[in-house]
Amino acid sequence: MLKHLWIKLMSLVFAGLLISCASMPMESKKTGPAFIPQQIQTTGYEQRTDNFLVLLDASGSMGEKYKGQTKFTTAEQVVSRMNQTIPAGMRLNAAVRTFGAGFSSATNSTYGPGDYSKEGLEASLGRANYGGYTPIGDATRAGGEDLSSMSGNTAVILVSDGKKNTGMDAAKAAQEVKNRYGDKVCFYTVLVGDDPTGKELMDGIARIGKCGFATSADSINSSKGMAGFVQSVFLAEPGDSDGDGVPDNLDKCPGTPKGTAVDSTGCPKAPPAPVAKPDSDGDGVPDDRDKCPNTPKGATVNADGCWAYQGEIFFDVNSSTVKSEAYPMLDEAVRVLRNNPDLNVEIQGHTDSTGTAKYNLWLSQKRAESAMNYLVDKGIDPGRLTAKGYGFDQPVASNDTPEGRAKNRRVEFRAPQ
Repeated sequence: MLKHLWIKLMSLVFAGLLISCASMPMESKKTGPAFIPQQIQTTGYEQRTDNFLVLLDASGSMGEKYKGQTKFTTAEQVVSRMNQTIPAGMRLNAAVRTFGAGFSSATNSTYGPGDYSKEGLEASLGRANYGGYTPIGDATRAGGEDLSSMSGNTAVILVSDGKKNTGMDAAKAAQEVKNRYGDKVCFYTVLVGDDPTGKELMDGIARIGKCGFATSADSINSSKGMAGFVQSVFLAEPGDSDGDGVPDNLDKCPGTPKGTAVDSTGCPKAPPAPVAKPDSDGDGVPDDRDKCPNTPKGATVNADGCWAYQGEIFFDVNSSTVKSEAYPMLDEAVRVLRNNPDLNVEIQGHTDSTGTAKYNLWLSQKRAESAMNYLVDKGIDPGRLTAKGYGFDQPVASNDTPEGRAKNRRVEFRAPQ
């Protein structure tokens, strides 16, 4: 009797341990510590991408250590975390192709092309070890053949340090793929490490697509950063045919005349009651406090009534790279400019007070140019845009605190008064 009770007790303990282990986040030897993906809001968005192709660098330089681990481990983390963050229920085709990993085989397909599943893609990671040359161009050309079995819009996602490219010219191969598939393909490059020559190559490939962008593993490997990256690659805001600021899929009053104030359903608002203080441009800041009285409709403004985007999500310290979390803000600027085709703007870059005046003037100019390049890549005529840096001379918050310095690392848009 006691023996049977003991066996039952041990069985319950063992079952409890199994349940406990099953509820813990899984950790992969190849993709690093457990990652908690941030849920992406898909309501009100349309699926931008039907297929994606990952080109994963497995060359010898990826064995170099960067921030405590090999760059190849970081590259696999990027792919794994992207895989975990893609919203459930999206119908996609996918493929993964490695390049390097030896001297005899320039590039190998490790997953797909075919129907995408999170489990299948995750299982494909770890099938390559780094080593050998860096045939980015050969892998890109082979990837172009992988896309021949797919229909719809495709994101080509290149994860690499961009170093020591061999074989076919990488930019030429990317241009061949772009010429073959046209607007159906966009390039997104993820730089692993900080090699300046590699960054230049990766940035150039992203520009060839004319609809993708370049970023870095440092910017997107967090839960928040990866969510911004996935949303920008796979989702898009629906069209707004009547330009009233309400997407077509939510607009209950399509065809509203231009300039008509509408509510959240896209229907004309009732005339507002008179207010004590006039607000000529309707940005919510009374005229007597508005330092930018002609702000275009739909633009986000600060307390002074000026078209501005600020905060820590825009730039890291000493960086002019726009973080992926800022893409929705810049997409808003694109919409405003499209809705106001006669509007020209000066894009103003600003910094916190860290460093010398000369350095910050240079850095602020680069930040303004980064924002400008984003708008141009989205189709805005560069002739309508001017980029200018103001260094740290125009703070909007105290530089004595980290929060204040983050707010001062910003971009503002100024239309002619």
